[in-house]
Amino acid sequence: MAVSVRTFLRNLIVGNDEFILSHAHYKRILLTGQLSLVSFFVCFGYLLLDIVQGLSNPWPYQLSCAILSLASLWLNRIQKFTAAKILLGVSVNLTVFLFASSEPMEVGLYMYFIIVNTGALVAFGFEERGKAIFFILLATSLFLLALYYPTTFIQRSDYSYDYLRINIIINYLAASLASAAMVYFLININYRSEAQLRKNEAELSKKNQDLLKLNAELDRFVYNTSHDLKAPLNSILGLVQLMDMSNDMAEVRDYSAMIKTRISDLNKFIKEVSDYSRNASLQITLTKFKVRKVVRDVLENLRYFPGTEKISIQLEIDDALDITTDVTRLQIVLTNILSNAFKYRDKKKENSFVKVSAELKDETIGISIEDNGLGIPEQQLDKIFDMYARANDQVEGTGLGLYIVRESIEKLGGTISVSSEEGVGSKFSIRIPKQ
Repeated sequence: MAVSVRTFLRNLIVGNDEFILSHAHYKRILLTGQLSLVSFFVCFGYLLLDIVQGLSNPWPYQLSCAILSLASLWLNRIQKFTAAKILLGVSVNLTVFLFASSEPMEVGLYMYFIIVNTGALVAFGFEERGKAIFFILLATSLFLLALYYPTTFIQRSDYSYDYLRINIIINYLAASLASAAMVYFLININYRSEAQLRKNEAELSKKNQDLLKLNAELDRFVYNTSHDLKAPLNSILGLVQLMDMSNDMAEVRDYSAMIKTRISDLNKFIKEVSDYSRNASLQITLTKFKVRKVVRDVLENLRYFPGTEKISIQLEIDDALDITTDVTRLQIVLTNILSNAFKYRDKKKENSFVKVSAELKDETIGISIEDNGLGIPEQQLDKIFDMYARANDQVEGTGLGLYIVRESIEKLGGTISVSSEEGVGSKFSIRIPKQ
């Protein structure tokens, strides 16, 4: 796999250590490594230039500076951050002083003291401003020392006009490139930091909106759940009291049947609350399975649902069609939609049907569930996936089913849509990634 230059340099400077990548001073670490590379290339470039010019005196000092720059890069990489910056600052200051004090002023090597001062601010930053100020004072002191007390550490035999003119141009270009590199590094890292801040801000804003939505839904959930639990319990209590007062066995049996119905409703409601809780808390568990088999299992579980014997079930699913997803959540989705199709069947129609079809398209599985039941009023279509929304007022329900369907499908990374016409029927279209 190809690696970008930016990624290569980042790995060279800071490695792949998770500690470094999450460190509070990551930007400063990256800048120190980049400055070490700049120092290395400048020293090594002058080394090659002097070798080409046939000069043998300067190269040991330039080689030493290049090696010390690499040592600083290595210290930075093994998390010796302060040691890396101090080594780099000392070696660069002494190297600049050595050459600036040995060359004529016209060569312009004094310009590097400006770069050294800037480098100190870049490497240490505001967090370690004391060390930055120390190196700025050190560079200034060495500059004054080189200016007023020149030395002859490096002997050169040629100080001709052409030599001075060529070297001032070389030093100007090298100093300019080094300065531009530092400024570029600062601008680039600040730009990336600002982009990351904007991204984090957007993510926080979205999470805040999600939390507000969850809080509102939780408040509504608690209120409606307590109401939906209280109503049938009060009804059961009333029926029990009526049974206690009645001496007619026929009436008692009727009250008993009503109690069973209320208990059954409570059981269904508790199951939906359980599905809601499981979908919100459980991790995705991926399993590969045949779509047709899961649909048939769900239909088998709903075989004794009231009215199913009067509905024609049509399956248009290839036996070989498989999917890798969370089978439990998909079963919850199919159970809720199919039970709604049975619950909201149009009793006035003689040929009631529910058709389930599935197909593979663009690495996603499309599942559609179509019926010719009561349909959904147009004004309700935009709300049916909301918590406690009701698709049709003609049939009782908790209003949690389709909300759980939407939340479950979002967990699976899929989408759901619905088209419906009141009195004609409804069609739910689901699309889930195959893998």
